[in-house]
Amino acid sequence: MNRLAACRIVARQLSTSGRAPAEKAMEIHPAYLKVRKNYEKFQVNNGVPIHLKGGAVDYALYSLTLTINLVGLVMMGDFFYRMAFK
Repeated sequence: MNRLAACRIVARQLSTSGRAPAEKAMEIHPAYLKVRKNYEKFQVNNGVPIHLKGGAVDYALYSLTLTINLVGLVMMGDFFYRMAFK
């Protein structure tokens, strides 16, 4: 029975992660702080949709996407018109 208990203890120690020292647990990586600061601008409720909160680049990509879709719809309409009546 004592051998079984020893096996359980060894298995438990090998299957769990080690604990970090107390001083290591309190340190926060600088990259994480940078990401947290970037998240804050997306959490502000200022009426701007989330896909435009990135600034001018997001607005330009959004406009480009809408333009490409509009051109595609016009070309699709032209294709159906030509196929139906010619």
